[in-house]
Amino acid sequence: ALRYIQGALVGRESILGLDHPETVHSRFVKASILRCKAVSTMKPHYFNRSVSEGMLIDRFVGVINDFDEAETLVLSCMDTLGYILSNSHPLVICCRSELALIMISRGNYEMAEQMNQAALKMADDWGIPDENVRFDDFGV
Repeated sequence: ALRYIQGALVGRESILGLDHPETVHSRFVKASILRCKAVSTMKPHYFNRSVSEGMLIDRFVGVINDFDEAETLVLSCMDTLGYILSNSHPLVICCRSELALIMISRGNYEMAEQMNQAALKMADDWGIPDENVRFDDFGV
């Protein structure tokens, strides 16, 4: 999935430009895939005793790098969409929610809770049901 979204992202950047909503959406999807990949790599069976110490370190570093890249991409999406639309637009709210998921995955629960509460408050201001705070719900 990561390889395919990277290809789509390169194509959209070259054809539509960096700030086009479809390009931003591709960045968002890539961030979500990276987060999911990092979380699945953290599963206990990936860190069993039969794996060498060097391999464990490589996996751990890979997880950290995936989270870092996902966070950078989501922040980029938030900046671009906040500038084009507004910081309280539903698409920016979805980015905030994804960023909170990254924080949860990293174990930063207090920050994630604050971000989620802010996202839910903004969604409530827009009249969006809490369970629907997702990027795909807004037609991008």
